Amino acid sequence: MRKAAFAGFFLLAFAAALAFRTASLGLRPMHHDEANQALKFGALLETGEYRYDKSDHHGPSLYYLSLPFAWIASQNTLPALTEKTIRVVPACFGLGTILLLLLFLP
Repeated sequence: MRKAAFAGFFLLAFAAALAFRTASLGLRPMHHDEANQALKFGALLETGEYRYDKSDHHGPSLYYLSLPFAWIASQNTLPALTEKTIRVVPACFGLGTILLLLLFLP
């Protein structure tokens, strides 16, 4: 496949993923794992403290990477958080996985 064709295909795939992944982030109901992560993030947001329990939950990356988005949106408490704020970091990481395809370029 020529580089121009690959670049066109890649940009099309990335644009489609961007449109599908980021559309209406705040409209879908949260599933149980998202809600659980939101509660953990809300505790970090309100208190500034996080305790990692390797047998119970994910690591702290999601919570700490979400902090700037909450601060920018002036959402400083758990009740102030929106679904969009909770979901923006996972959406970015989902788009980032598409960028990994660039590693397969010759």
